[in-house]
Parts: sequence; structure tokens; C-alpha cells
Amino acid sequence: MISPVDSKSRMNQVDLEPGLVAYRCPVSGGHWLPYQNYWRWLSQQPGRLPHLPPGEGMSHRVESESSHKVRICPETGTLMTRYKVGHGFEFSVDRSAAGIWFDVNEWEALRSRNFHDEVHLIMTAPWQAKVRREALEQVIHEKQAEHQAPEKAPVALAHDELSGLEAAFRARFAGMLGPEVMERAEEIKSWLDQQPARREILTYLSHDPT
Repeated sequence: MISPVDSKSRMNQVDLEPGLVAYRCPVSGGHWLPYQNYWRWLSQQPGRLPHLPPGEGMSHRVESESSHKVRICPETGTLMTRYKVGHGFEFSVDRSAAGIWFDVNEWEALRSRNFHDEVHLIMTAPWQAKVRREALEQVIHEKQAEHQAPEKAPVALAHDELSGLEAAFRARFAGMLGPEVMERAEEIKSWLDQQPARREILTYLSHDPT
């Protein structure tokens, strides 16, 4: 099976966990995990492990996403879709209908906090909604720190009000992009939201062939 990150390299079969067969890229150190292998392994587990909080057990360095490119599924030959993990993890995983690609140390990082038996949930709507909420809350915290006005936060930026978080998120990017670019970005976003193939379009746009 050819590596999705190096077309000249053939992956080697390895055991990610006892009874969990995956394929390792000899160049990048990443792993391809076929769904059928994952489901078989998961069905043999006695139960879900309790999650550990961020910082506990995490000794595996994960590469910054800035250098990531769109992956091609080694089994189907289709573009894989990227999903942010969230929950204190600063990376995303790539998924196709056949399986999941983990860049080097990503599986180990998930395992270190007992998230490795829930990777199938990362792609679900509830999980991704929480990831987006975490990102918005992070923007709020940064905004509060920049303005050094914590006394105003409970009134203007309540954590339980998603509309407030969205407004702060937009305000942050409006300040970064400027009014004209932000207006154009909003038009593009509005158009994308109406497209049935929205996720595929975003995957294509994020691809950097250089």
C-alpha cells in the first residue's frame, strides 16, 4: 500500500496496539488505519477509557498543521477530509471512507489521554460542534487578555451565548483582514454554506501543491 504523503514509499504493516493492524509510512512515520481493522479492534475492547485532561501523559510532539497538505486515500484514491480533534489537541486527522490517516505521533498523543478508542467520533457533528465552540471560546479569552477588561466579559461575552461567541469570532477576523476583505470573505462563506459539496470544496481549496 502506497503512503499518502510519499508516493514513492510503500507502507509497512505494524501493530498500533495489540490486535490493531495499521500501515506505517517509512518516510514520515505516519500511520494509515483501515476502518475495518479499527472496528474489529474496538469491538474487542472491554470498555471506553476515561479521558485524561490536557497536559497529562502527553509526551509526544506533534507537527504543526501549517505544513500539512491534503492527503489522498491509499485505498480509494480519493481526497481525504480533515477534521480537527480539539479537546486540547492542536492537530487534525485525515479521513476517507476507507480509513483514517494519522501523522507521526498523532495516534500516540490520542492514546496518551485515552482518546484513541473514540477516533470514530471525531468526524461526528456533535464532536465538531464542540471543537468549533472551543475555538470561539479561545478567541474570547485572547480578546479579553488583549483589552485587559475582564470586568466587561460577563456582560458582552457570556460563554453560554453562542451568538456572542460568533460575534467576537467575526470581530477578531474583521480586525485582521480589514472591512473589504472581510466583506468578500462573508460572501464566499455564504455561498459555500449553500453548496452540498461544501466540505469537498474546502478540502480542495486547502490543498497546496507546492
